[in-house]
Amino acid sequence: DIRQGKKNNICFSSLSGKDGKWMKNTLIYISPDEHVCECCKPNIDVQDKKVAIMYRNWLNGSRDLYLMTSDNAGKTFNKAQKLGFGTWKLNGCPMDGGGIRIDNKHMIHTTWQREGTIFYCNPNESEINLIKGKACSIAVDKTNSKELLINMQDGSYVKIIDLNSKKEIIVGKGIFLKSILSPDGKVLCVWEQDKNIKFIMISFGMLLNKIQKLISELKPSNLTLITDFLPYA
Repeated sequence: DIRQGKKNNICFSSLSGKDGKWMKNTLIYISPDEHVCECCKPNIDVQDKKVAIMYRNWLNGSRDLYLMTSDNAGKTFNKAQKLGFGTWKLNGCPMDGGGIRIDNKHMIHTTWQREGTIFYCNPNESEINLIKGKACSIAVDKTNSKELLINMQDGSYVKIIDLNSKKEIIVGKGIFLKSILSPDGKVLCVWEQDKNIKFIMISFGMLLNKIQKLISELKPSNLTLITDFLPYA
């Protein structure tokens, strides 16, 4: 939001399920350096009354990811904290905001890119170096917090990394891969390829054991162009 001196800072608002109205939006973070990163989109996730917001800050010339949390559905937020221990001095916006999820035990999981490397990180812990890439996001089974997937882009390919096995799977060619883990053990992958939206639904067991062979055998017509899946992307 640019209401503070026409410079980007972080605002929050929520939608009431009872009356369908948005609460008054409020500034929850104003950077000491007057603004956060210009183009990297903030990320938000909610589990029960826990709210987690991640954004790329711009402090002292560094473009690092920061986290703010609320335990009362956004009525108040805790002090912003930096994610990971490294830093990225960068005179420009990488246009890559990462991803965040809260699992069913209220643990926060984040993934983000720094200097072309994708990291996984929990608050107050060291970041874990995963792979070279960009445009990452994260999927968590909210009924089983053990299952974690990292979505990312590596050149012209979009990939999934199973965080537990560290197995890397090529989903296809394209950009902006997102995935969702469903309670019945399915994984919905959605991405953009040649200005079309592609998707595939697979089982998690297949993802670990057979998905690489499956995807390599698919013909373009097997990946159907859709529009009604866009809300999941």
